[in-house]
Amino acid sequence: MDETVYDVTIIGGGPVGLFAAFYGGLRQMKVKIIESMPQLGGQLAALYPEKYIYDVAGMPKVKAQSLADRLIEQAMQFHPTIVLNETVQDVKKTGRGTFRIETGSGLHFSKTVLITAGIGACQPRRIEHEQASQYENKNLHYFVNDMRKFKGENQCTRSDGVRAINESGSSLPLGTGNAAFC
Repeated sequence: MDETVYDVTIIGGGPVGLFAAFYGGLRQMKVKIIESMPQLGGQLAALYPEKYIYDVAGMPKVKAQSLADRLIEQAMQFHPTIVLNETVQDVKKTGRGTFRIETGSGLHFSKTVLITAGIGACQPRRIEHEQASQYENKNLHYFVNDMRKFKGENQCTRSDGVRAINESGSSLPLGTGNAAFC
């Protein structure tokens, strides 16, 4: 087990966590990011990578994935340790003035812990059907990272939210596919 003690461990690899990693590196700290998703970028990358964001200082508009990529590039200048696909289950202060961070895969140790998890791990409400899992990431998608992969395809969007329906409708110009909203 690696018992390296980091200066700061950041729980959450979204925009705030990435900027915190950059700032820690700028201050010559040994930094670790623990992210529950398979990639950095938080909701920008996971939920709406193709959506424009209009309220970022210094940018009239920027696509969410582009902003996430820039934040990742900025943070990586200082080579933080990145841990993906791990969810923090417990944080305890030790008697040595450090924190013990427990994930499903092991333990991490740090002098400081920043929780930048936003609303937490993004988990879709999966379709409850015995055969649904065999279609996931082939014909059944819970997250859309690149609208271009649906070019010319017929679509059916099921959502209880406006965002998914808006994104599905915005993919129509990419091809001749039809869209149905359930």
